[in-house]
Amino acid sequence: TLAGPEYPLDSPLDELEAQVDPRQFFRANRQVLFARASVVALEPYHNHRMLVHLQPAATEDVVVPKLRVSELRRWMSGG
Repeated sequence: TLAGPEYPLDSPLDELEAQVDPRQFFRANRQVLFARASVVALEPYHNHRMLVHLQPAATEDVVVPKLRVSELRRWMSGG
């Protein structure tokens, strides 16, 4: 959450993704769904992937695969 605490999920991330506003949340990969408001910076990463810096910081690197980087950029620009 933006306040800092983490909460374990009882359901698959696919189900949570279907319940949230896609304009506000982005599915980075199989493990991570994050809010637009939590994004601090995007950084090019190895092999054309994108490293997403979040606040509060994630416990592990949030890496968007290269096949989703264009979608991430459109999403960040509001499109």
